[in-house]
Amino acid sequence: MFVTNILLPDGVELILRGRVQPRFSQQFLGGGDWVVSSINADDEPEGIFRVWSAVLERNVPEFSDGPPLTGRAQETFSRYDSVDDDLSLSCTPLGMPGAMARGSGSPHPYALVQFGADYQVKLEFYDSVRPIHMSEAAGAVSETPSPMGYSVGRWEGDTLVVETSGVDYPANDVLHPTNLGIPQSGDAQFVERFTLSEDERELIYDITVTDPVNLTQPISIERRYVWGWVPGIQVEPFGCAIDGFE
Repeated sequence: MFVTNILLPDGVELILRGRVQPRFSQQFLGGGDWVVSSINADDEPEGIFRVWSAVLERNVPEFSDGPPLTGRAQETFSRYDSVDDDLSLSCTPLGMPGAMARGSGSPHPYALVQFGADYQVKLEFYDSVRPIHMSEAAGAVSETPSPMGYSVGRWEGDTLVVETSGVDYPANDVLHPTNLGIPQSGDAQFVERFTLSEDERELIYDITVTDPVNLTQPISIERRYVWGWVPGIQVEPFGCAIDGFE
């Protein structure tokens, strides 16, 4: 179930999804293009470092015969149970690439921030923090595998390119929203590209996935997401709790 508009007792309307117009009040928070277009350009932040929320566009690859999985991966994928095997249902934070594929944008925003000489992706979803190492020596560092892996960033013109390896997380769900349960090996690598639109109100996200154990070929997805900047939106505590839920 997706909720789009909520009218609060004080008359303020909450708009919970991108490209949704206000229905009940002239006082509102959230929304997409309508809200952004009403903001004075002098009030807008500059650059990539801000809170990104509304998903304005999402692109998924079309596979006529299903994702290009190896025989081993096909067998594992066929046994996946969308309830028993989905770690997010037990309040387990997502790893890469699911943290970006499922945990960013609407309804949960994320922030790209500078952290000293490095960067961080601060996700509202599960209160996760993903470091991006920017130093020239970062690529030579050997890290213990982790759910988020080890990410190294660099700038190519106005595009932030992030290469990630060393991911220890069982399910690759970046290929398609319904393809949860595609297995992911420790050899998986990801190349992400974050590019600002010309008016700096949208952030375009491309990703290439390589996993020689489970994929018969690399998968490149252009414009996997296009996130929008919505003034006033902040990353809030998530506080996942499942007590009493069955």
